Amino acid sequence: MILAQEKLDSVGAVIRDASTGEPIQYANVYVSPTCGTISNDDGEFCLQCLPTDSIRISCIGFQRLSYRASELPATIRMRPISTQLRELTVRD
Repeated sequence: MILAQEKLDSVGAVIRDASTGEPIQYANVYVSPTCGTISNDDGEFCLQCLPTDSIRISCIGFQRLSYRASELPATIRMRPISTQLRELTVRD
């Protein structure tokens, strides 16, 4: 619930791969299950939230991150992670 004296700010950043520096497209950026966005083709996003809100960023193949909105850096570097998949047997 937002009180009358609380003001929403517009925050934004660019999300990049920490290893390659390439923009990360379509990363999930959200404050709550009902308030969020995705990064565009250039890894950029913009979101309205309170300065005290926690912004969570996730993308398949990368480590999840969380920042307080007032401390969000201009460039976010996500570290790639690998996931061990179960063995699959294909039969004819």
